[in-house]
Amino acid sequence: MMRFSLTGIGTGTMDMRTTLTAALSLTGFAALVLLPAPPALAQEGMPPAAVVTARVTVGTISEEITLAGTTRPIRDSLIATEVDGRVLARRVEKGDFVEKDGILFVLDQVRLERALDLARAELEEVKARLERATRQEERALELHKKQVLSSSLMDEAVSERRAQESRREQARVQIEAIKDDLARCLIRAPFAGVVTELYTEVGQWLRQGEPIVRLADFETIEIVVNLPERYYAQVVKDADAPATLASLPDLTLQGKVFAVVPQVESAARTFPVLVRASNPDSSVGGGMLAQVTLTLGRSVQILQVPRDALVVSQTGTVVYKVEGDIATPVPVESGRAAGTLVEVRGEGLQEGDQVVVRGNERLMPGQKVVENDGGDAASGGALAAGSR
Repeated sequence: MMRFSLTGIGTGTMDMRTTLTAALSLTGFAALVLLPAPPALAQEGMPPAAVVTARVTVGTISEEITLAGTTRPIRDSLIATEVDGRVLARRVEKGDFVEKDGILFVLDQVRLERALDLARAELEEVKARLERATRQEERALELHKKQVLSSSLMDEAVSERRAQESRREQARVQIEAIKDDLARCLIRAPFAGVVTELYTEVGQWLRQGEPIVRLADFETIEIVVNLPERYYAQVVKDADAPATLASLPDLTLQGKVFAVVPQVESAARTFPVLVRASNPDSSVGGGMLAQVTLTLGRSVQILQVPRDALVVSQTGTVVYKVEGDIATPVPVESGRAAGTLVEVRGEGLQEGDQVVVRGNERLMPGQKVVENDGGDAASGGALAAGSR
């Protein structure tokens, strides 16, 4: 029979228990050390994040629509001759720019000059007859006072003098009319513009009213936009209406609504809207296709922040609002953008609040922040865009 020593066995068992207890104690301590700290404790231990902030501002915004339109000169006139005559000279070519009162054509003036000479001679003859009639009237009045001349003969003398005065005025009016016709033989531009069409040549006989040239003023351009009927009441006179042209991509015309014509186009059920814009270098011609942005209704005030203040994630969009040295996320909905600014809607934001525009990607809710030099909202937005 084999025997074992109980004492030896008991001593070894106690040593093993002591060792196991110590190991478990060390393991538990390590587990306590390695457990993550609560978020508040973690943020208290984090250094302040360096950020750039910008202020929430108030802007205005309105609903807009963009419609196609066609350009045309503000004035486009068919110039006609005001007197009969033969074309003696042409002073312009198609495409020429002409200043106001510049000569376009010259008509032969010989016929009118002869008529003027005859009218002047007639006037001198009428003046002589008027002098004789005036002297005869004076003698008739003296004789009538002496009762030598009857009243009827005296009345005849008075009537003759009056008739000659009337003929004198008629002769003077005829002379002025001929002078006017002579002046109209020099056909002048009624306004500064470009010659777009020529309808006559040297040597051609023209009747009064016949067209000779077409003149267009491109100093101001007019764009005709066909506005759908449902928007008719929402477009107002003098509202801004910027326009772009595909053929001139680097140019934006700063137009304004000049008029909304209150007569619907029967076929398309649209109302013509006239937009005018300055075109001092005549870079825009007539008949060009333009895209015009029209503002609908009244403008409303909105809150706006730099685009880079928005932090977008799967759970939504927030901006970090800074109060004191603490950054707090504020849920927002973004709206329409204008340049570097974007509309935001949400509770907890108001004009003048500071929001983070750079360094907001890694912020934790409630984290302390410190302001870096970042400028205003526009510059802050640009910096944030560069860091992403």
